[in-house]
Amino acid sequence: MPSTTPPTTTIPSTALPSTSPVTTTSPPTTATNPSTDFVRATSGLTAAAALSTALSNRGTGTLTVGDTEESTEWLSHILEEMWPYASSIAETVFKGFIEPALIANMPAMFPALRFTNIHLGENPPRVNGVTVVRSGAGGENRPDLVAVEADLSFEGDPHIEMSVGPPPASIKCGVTNAVVRGRVELLVRPLLKRLPLVGATQFAFVNPPTIEYDLTGAARWADIDLFRKTFRRVTNQVIAALCVLPNRVTFTLDPHIDFLAFVAQPIGVLRVCVLRGQGFPNTDDNALLWRKHLAAPDVYVTLQHGAVVKTTHRVDDAANPVYKNQVFDFVLTSTSKHQTVLVHAYDYDMGKQDELLGYAHVKVSDLIANNKCVVRLQGAPHGATPTLTLMGRWLSLSSELARVQTAILTQRAEPSRPPQCSRLLLTINISEACNLPESTRPFVRATVGKEVKFETWTAYKTNEDEDIAPSARSSLENPKFEVSFHALLGEPISSESRVDFAVIDQRTGRTLGTAFALLSDIVFRKPHKGAYVFALLNCSRPDSSLRASIKLDAVLDTPPLWTVAQDEYEKFTNENNHTTTD
Repeated sequence: MPSTTPPTTTIPSTALPSTSPVTTTSPPTTATNPSTDFVRATSGLTAAAALSTALSNRGTGTLTVGDTEESTEWLSHILEEMWPYASSIAETVFKGFIEPALIANMPAMFPALRFTNIHLGENPPRVNGVTVVRSGAGGENRPDLVAVEADLSFEGDPHIEMSVGPPPASIKCGVTNAVVRGRVELLVRPLLKRLPLVGATQFAFVNPPTIEYDLTGAARWADIDLFRKTFRRVTNQVIAALCVLPNRVTFTLDPHIDFLAFVAQPIGVLRVCVLRGQGFPNTDDNALLWRKHLAAPDVYVTLQHGAVVKTTHRVDDAANPVYKNQVFDFVLTSTSKHQTVLVHAYDYDMGKQDELLGYAHVKVSDLIANNKCVVRLQGAPHGATPTLTLMGRWLSLSSELARVQTAILTQRAEPSRPPQCSRLLLTINISEACNLPESTRPFVRATVGKEVKFETWTAYKTNEDEDIAPSARSSLENPKFEVSFHALLGEPISSESRVDFAVIDQRTGRTLGTAFALLSDIVFRKPHKGAYVFALLNCSRPDSSLRASIKLDAVLDTPPLWTVAQDEYEKFTNENNHTTTD
């Protein structure tokens, strides 16, 4: 079957800001201002034209509101005045998110870790390149919503102390000399006609930020390489899960505002296909000279959009690998023009660390506008200039009953669909739990079948003498979680498919109560005022409940990208076979 893609034409390269991902597979730190070159494969825009327009380049200036630019020095001064009060917010993040994740993920050889003192230091962050969007912010056309984007830079000397192991034999460690840089998006909503004028804000890094810090204290732990690497890996994963798109951290300013009424909703799905690579060098320096011309790398590719990382299968012994059915989905919750897909290519080495073959930052706006592009990778060994051919689409969502039903039925009988692609997007927004039994660290776990599991942050008890506003104090009996999860469902949905909730005490592992919702009920029944209130089962208190919203959307893709990718796979495979024969 012939390819439906028009001939390619060259377009200029696009300079992109240099950012290091928070994953362990980061690009070389010495690289600056990486650029990506594209070859346009189609000149016409598709159904993604609306999002492409929203993602298109605009001059940000220093502070941009419409066409007006001005200095942001005043904003930095405001941050400087507010900074002494920021440590209480940081305590919520460290004790509610990072500490439980460290306890759960640190190797068993290391005792439990606790944060004992959290102070962010005297140096406030600086902001620049601020953009204010009043209409269509965050992909939603709401008059009560404003989106603010800015480049955030923090270089400070925080005093963060940790205790490793039980007292009195615990060992002290600390974090100091911290650097955080990245593009941030702040959704301000709803706008009110009364004080405090703003009901809530939602904060997120547009792309994984650059995060650097030093571990200090007892050499027994801070100087152990495994401890340092594990600590960095877990903290980076937690930060990504907390506040890197599509995830956002919520700060409710008006206690009368309902989280489920203002939470940001997904606006679409980015579908990316890895088609082939060309020009990858051999990295096996130990190969015999007479075999070096025969050796070729075993290439696999990782794609990172926001907090989500996808990995292709490996093509062995191939300087020009061709990939089959390597199509991946990413949830979009923002129209920020700064969103990128970070691409890495690696050579698999058994028993050794896989070697980087190159990387690139690809703007989402370029990927969906050009449909198919050839990306030139940087940082390849031996001065090589390998390329990757990618295809990308922006897919819209629909909650119409007929389309959701069609997606469910199609997904049940679609053998050609790659398992990592989906026709259904499930969104779960967990607001709060009420009247919980006595516990020390409650959190909520949501699971869908065997493939999806999410966990909220962990509520903890604050001391009464701490300098924290009463409205900001955590409640163990009625904790507010205010988090969102997005799941692209790969498994077929049946009449028995459901979402399971469990409220768990993180300290003891005890289940405080459970609840569930059948996906069939979610499709056919609308919840009261947009929210479900689940009575918790297996709970010692009969009045315990969990409040959440659940939504199932159809992902629209006609014809599916994987069918187009199959045509490309056959074409590239024939080209490789023809070259080998010659």
